[in-house]
Amino acid sequence: QPAWDWSSGRRRLLIEAAPATNLCTYSRGAFSNGTVWARAGMSVSDGAAIGPDGLSQTASMITITGSSAYMMRWINVTAGQTVTAAQWVKGPAGKKVRVWWWNAGTASVTATMKYVTLTGGWQRLTNQSATVSTSGTVALRIDGGDESNLDTWVVGDTLYFDNTQAEVGSSSTSDIVCPGSATVIRTADDVRLSAAALAQITGAGGCTIALRATSKTGGWILVGAVNKTILADYGMLRSDGATAVWFGTPLGGTAFGIAFTAGGGGRRVSIGGGSVQAAATSALLDLADETDIRIGARQDGIGAVSQLFVDELVVWPFAGSDAGLQSQARAWA
Repeated sequence: QPAWDWSSGRRRLLIEAAPATNLCTYSRGAFSNGTVWARAGMSVSDGAAIGPDGLSQTASMITITGSSAYMMRWINVTAGQTVTAAQWVKGPAGKKVRVWWWNAGTASVTATMKYVTLTGGWQRLTNQSATVSTSGTVALRIDGGDESNLDTWVVGDTLYFDNTQAEVGSSSTSDIVCPGSATVIRTADDVRLSAAALAQITGAGGCTIALRATSKTGGWILVGAVNKTILADYGMLRSDGATAVWFGTPLGGTAFGIAFTAGGGGRRVSIGGGSVQAAATSALLDLADETDIRIGARQDGIGAVSQLFVDELVVWPFAGSDAGLQSQARAWA
């Protein structure tokens, strides 16, 4: 399922182009489980506070009781992989939290320590990566260290932890919660219009769809149909068949807009408010032949992570004019 980000302001829908697995079992609400999570210099109360979604009582309260406090657990890794950790944390402004891979256990990794300075609100420390040289178990450690390896936590400090994530790859993806002993896989995300909805909006008058979004971690934007026919890549048009592979312009954090229409003047598209272009005869979009439409980011074919924040997706039950397409094919104001 696509996930909302929990930042202030507008809530943006995050679409993941590729599946991912959280290797950290008991990742939320189990920090007090000493069999799973080793710790020192702290006491833990699970389910003690509202988590980063602002709704659920999922956060664990961490009270510092001694020096050199830490939380640590073992993760199974495989030689040759890159693994990346992410951690939700909230604590006193100015304190620091460090997440790092430690050469303990039977495996060996190469990694640098990464930390964040706390602001008093929920923060997610992401993209703490390590290269695995031998298979086995390796320690994922959370402590109060800073860039000089000094401990910023003191007795009496109170922090809150929520979901911990460890996954294969060099970038952190959206939250995957492992509540128990089994790892959890998040499948690639689709934003779909149901067959019933398409039947309503694809009458003689056609339809118009506008998408406004922001690329989060690079990659390419795809508007595609169920048979994988590509409708529009950012910056280009394609009308390939079901098995062809095409790539658009890497976005790298770009905000953009796409609007396209079918019926009432043929298939037309505007990208970024640019000139309206007619689709090829072989059809960028043939709503009559499709059971649904999928809109999202995709991988570049070699495993790179691609993520997309959707700011707005609007469907109108009529074919828009050229001027209408250009006005809707813009980034979020």
